[in-house]
Amino acid sequence: MSKITIDLESAVATVIANTPRNGERPTARQRASADHAFARVLKLIAPRIRHFIRQYGLSAHWDDAEQCCAIGVHRAIQA
Repeated sequence: MSKITIDLESAVATVIANTPRNGERPTARQRASADHAFARVLKLIAPRIRHFIRQYGLSAHWDDAEQCCAIGVHRAIQA
């Protein structure tokens, strides 16, 4: 596996580990850790996101396209 893949798996595992189960409220430390790990995930896949934005001609809606990608990644991690 590549270094990026290993880092990506580690960041996703951190997000999952800091997500409380059964409707519990996360602690401030859990939220901060999960947010930091999620930001790391997005940073690692940013080149791929930029590629798809350009590939599908979404440059005029760059922020919206990035946010849609972030939502999709978040839902994928939750699933």
